[in-house]
Amino acid sequence: MRVENVKVTFDIPVHFGQPDKNGYVYTKESWEEAVKKAADIPTPIEIINDDGTRITVGVTQDIKLVKDGDEDIIEVSGVLFYGGISENVEFTKDVITNVTLNGIGITK
Repeated sequence: MRVENVKVTFDIPVHFGQPDKNGYVYTKESWEEAVKKAADIPTPIEIINDDGTRITVGVTQDIKLVKDGDEDIIEVSGVLFYGGISENVEFTKDVITNVTLNGIGITK
């Protein structure tokens, strides 16, 4: 099943004063300012390939820096342009009557 405008939410953990997976150290203020600016405009949701190329698959609708217990997270909500479900189906008289869910997909 393929649909448009798939609503998504996800949390990106951020750590201040210690290296991230790229070895960079960020201040909390740097992310507070970045999130504040990004909240005013739709920001692309991208697939970033190893060679640095990017494919935009959606846009954000809301971005916040929040505290979740002891962890700081960037909380994102938005829409993917296209996505859907990978499934096996059975038909009865041209109507799908049985579905086995195989995966969730993001498409461009």
